[in-house]
Amino acid sequence: NCLALHQRLVRLGSRWMPQWEPIVTEREVPIDCGAVLEEVRRSGKGRRFEPLPIEQILTRVRIPAIVAAIEPGETALVYTHYVDGIVEPLVAALREAGHRTSVFTGEERHGLEDFRAGRSDVLVASSAIATGVDGLQYRASKLVVNCLPWTAAEYEQLKGRLIRQGQQAPTVEVILPVTFADNDGVEWSWCRSRIARNHWKATVADAAVDGVIPKGVIESESALVARSMKALEEW
Repeated sequence: NCLALHQRLVRLGSRWMPQWEPIVTEREVPIDCGAVLEEVRRSGKGRRFEPLPIEQILTRVRIPAIVAAIEPGETALVYTHYVDGIVEPLVAALREAGHRTSVFTGEERHGLEDFRAGRSDVLVASSAIATGVDGLQYRASKLVVNCLPWTAAEYEQLKGRLIRQGQQAPTVEVILPVTFADNDGVEWSWCRSRIARNHWKATVADAAVDGVIPKGVIESESALVARSMKALEEW
C-alpha cells in the first residue's frame, strides 16, 4: 500500500533528495550511565511506560559531554526532542560554561532570531526547529543531539537545518552522546536503541514519500520503552 501511494505521488509531483553523506560526519560519544540505572528503573515503576522520565534522567548524564563538544566561542545547534525538565538544565549548563545561549521551542521562540542575528552562539531547540526554518546554516556547522527525534524522516529534516544551500563549512558535524551501562560484557543502552530505530528508515512516510522499503516492523514509542525497560529489568 505504501509503494502504491508512492507511485501516485511520484506521478503527481516532484521531490528532490540531495545526497548529504559526503559532507556529513556523525560521531558518537559513549557515556557510562551505570550510576543512574536504578533511577531509570524506578521511573517506570507503577506507571505506564513513558520516554520523558528516562530522557530527563539521561539528559543529566549527557550534559557534560554536550558542553564539552562545543568549543569556547563556537556556534552550534543543540537539539532535544523532549523539553519538559530538559531544556532548563541544558541551557543552565551551557551558560555556566560561558556559551551565549538562546532557546527555540514551541513556547519560547525569540531565541531563533537572537541566534540568526549573532546575539547568541548556541541555540537549544526542540522539534519546532525541524521543518520550515532557514538561516541556521549561515551560523553553525555543528549539531549536538541530546534527545533524538522518533523517525528517520524527522532526523533527516533536523540535519537539513544545517546541511543546505548557504552552508560554508566543508563538513557538518553531528555529535550523538550515547549512554550505556555494561555488566560483564552485557550492554543496556537506551540511546543506542533510539539510534537503531532511526537507522531502520521503516516508517510509512519514508515508504510513501521517498519509496524507502521498510526493513522490518517499526516499533511504536511505547513499545520501544517497554522493551528497553524489560531488558533493563532482566539485566
